[in-house]
Amino acid sequence: MHLVKTYTGSGQLLEEDGKTVANVTYRIDVFQQMIDMGTGQKKPGMKKLEGSIFAAAPSVLHLLVNTDFILVMEDGRKLSIFISDSEGGIGVRGDSNEVPL
Repeated sequence: MHLVKTYTGSGQLLEEDGKTVANVTYRIDVFQQMIDMGTGQKKPGMKKLEGSIFAAAPSVLHLLVNTDFILVMEDGRKLSIFISDSEGGIGVRGDSNEVPL
């Protein structure tokens, strides 16, 4: 997998009902597999997203692990995420190939 794009910025972490939980900064790395077509050409394959969020009160992140949220990115795009660890690591819900990044 190759790193194809990194998104950084400030955004909002929302509950699924739209209530704001926290203002956060984020970093999301988009990796993409390149499939060798056997002819010397490569075709884009599956994507994988990895990222982190950082909150003003990082000590509360451990309370939010495995909870679903919506991350509203700086440009208005929304990602369905969950917090995967107490350090602010995130996972993306759904098919990474369908994420609007």
